Amino acid sequence: MINKCILLAAGMGTRLMPITNHTPKCLIKIKGKPLLEYWLELIQKHGITEVLINTHHLHKQVTEYIKSMPSTSLKITLSHEHDLLGSYSTVVHNSSYYKDDESILVANTDNLTNANLSQFFENHFSNAYGATIALFRAKNPAECGIVEMDLQNKIIGFEEKPSYPKSNLSNAGIYVFDTKLLKELEDKSPSLDIGKSFLPRLIGKSSGYFLNEFLLDIGSHTSLKAANKLPIEFLKDSKSEFSL
Repeated sequence: MINKCILLAAGMGTRLMPITNHTPKCLIKIKGKPLLEYWLELIQKHGITEVLINTHHLHKQVTEYIKSMPSTSLKITLSHEHDLLGSYSTVVHNSSYYKDDESILVANTDNLTNANLSQFFENHFSNAYGATIALFRAKNPAECGIVEMDLQNKIIGFEEKPSYPKSNLSNAGIYVFDTKLLKELEDKSPSLDIGKSFLPRLIGKSSGYFLNEFLLDIGSHTSLKAANKLPIEFLKDSKSEFSL
């Protein structure tokens, strides 16, 4: 069972300027609801009881949003980064948060998804690896972190934004890490990113899991507009299918 999650929400959201000049990316609204709220509802639906959210850009707005939320059983911790750490460095910096847990969910809140996290967790515990990486099929592989897998779903290659992609299986920014593996491979260097710095070290030590559900990177004005055209009930059902 996985009880804890780290939601990565500290990014600047430069591709969404000028909106992100005054609104942190994780609080941009889709169908009238902040992106972060979709994530909090999703993780709670799939059994997460505690979440740590890292903040940086316009962090006081995130703090005020959390304070204004209705009462919830979800225990929420905010970890403010005065200097942006990088996604992997954030995980290492907050190791005391998950030191007593076997495994932890780490997810990038840039994505809008109705992923069935329960199935993702089951897959992780059914394989022999210390990390499981959620994957989707990228339309433009050269713009993504691309994964190669063998027939047993073991990850045998990873390259960030390759000029000549060897597959179209892309990192979805959702991970399960065993804390034992995190400790074993721990690197306390500053400003390290999961995709660029950590995933290449997981080759041969991790499994890939293909997401059958919807996932959209809210990284541009085009994708934000597309998200706001989604059927209003869509994200409530992990079995829903929808094509943009």
